Amino acid sequence: MSQTEDNIFEKTVTEYLSEGLHTRRGLTAEEYTTLCRKAWDACHTSPAFPFKVLIDPLRPIDSMFANSTQEYVHWRAADELEAQRQPSVEIRCDAVGSVKPDLSTGPSDGPPLPTDEPEAPETRRYTAARK
Repeated sequence: MSQTEDNIFEKTVTEYLSEGLHTRRGLTAEEYTTLCRKAWDACHTSPAFPFKVLIDPLRPIDSMFANSTQEYVHWRAADELEAQRQPSVEIRCDAVGSVKPDLSTGPSDGPPLPTDEPEAPETRRYTAARK
């Protein structure tokens, strides 16, 4: 596992623990972390879906993007995740990727996306694809 992936995992689990999701499941912090690690390690990325997202269904969708470090997350991404929410309460990990304006995924051959907000509305890629 890369250092970046490990940092993302640790940050995500720390957030979930601070929100008390482990106590809602009746688990200790260590048991909860082990359960999350099992889901994380079972998730495999690919060039088209290079990012892992750890999902605990007990956490509200709107709080998933509250501290997002993504360069741009469209408000419809939360709507899409809510629509695809599974009835299971099992912790899982999904591999996701950037979606281009033509709805294709995978590595981009073009220049990096801008980080500043545009003066006029424009189309930008955002993370919303699931493997």
